Amino acid sequence: FTILYDIWKDNPDKWTETLQSIENTYLDLLVSGYEESCESVRDSVREELHRNYPTIFPLGHAGTSVGQLAYYMLEPEDSNATLQAICSKYNYEDMEVDEIHAYFFHTAHISLASSTQDWIDLFKYPMGQTCQECLSPTMKQTRYNHIPKTLVLEYPHTNIETSHQIKSVVNGKSTSLYLSGIIYHGDNHFTSRIISRKSQIWYHDGMLTKETCIKDGTLEDMSNEELKECQGKDLILAVYSQV
Repeated sequence: FTILYDIWKDNPDKWTETLQSIENTYLDLLVSGYEESCESVRDSVREELHRNYPTIFPLGHAGTSVGQLAYYMLEPEDSNATLQAICSKYNYEDMEVDEIHAYFFHTAHISLASSTQDWIDLFKYPMGQTCQECLSPTMKQTRYNHIPKTLVLEYPHTNIETSHQIKSVVNGKSTSLYLSGIIYHGDNHFTSRIISRKSQIWYHDGMLTKETCIKDGTLEDMSNEELKECQGKDLILAVYSQV
């Protein structure tokens, strides 16, 4: 919530329209509440998620997957992508079909990616099916209909390098998305690093720093290993957004 708020506050009018265009009930609730307070709107979104998915999003101190939170908040109501089964060995491509795909990817989508940029370049992952012609495993390739304004990548405990920016190509047009924040987890607690448009890094801990963010260096001066860990907690996911 804090990372999305930092993205939104840079240009409230633009990002209100952008995030609402995803047409997601929970995201709409979040954006409409940013004019009030982060804590108030956070509680409202949590209650709504719990009402619809009580097992996935329990109230109280029970643990919740931040990846599932990102998925449910970034899944549009209507088709926004195409799905195609491909076999690179046989050079086979199945028919494209429309699909709804959240602006979220997790480790099951990784196919030999060494960095988050590689991951975006591939945008394909095993389907668990075989090619009808050569019996080789087929891959599921997803293509967004429009370049995403924001993407969340979940890749805990991997060797994937966190690219400072990623380029997404849709219909021959390339657009850059910039690293806007990282969420960390450890000891049943989440913290985050917020990365400003000027590459300033700010540390946030809802329990300790509360509404305050503490300056934590600059992106250019921080190595990939330093990005993977923050005050004893490990990287869970990264958030990218357009300027």
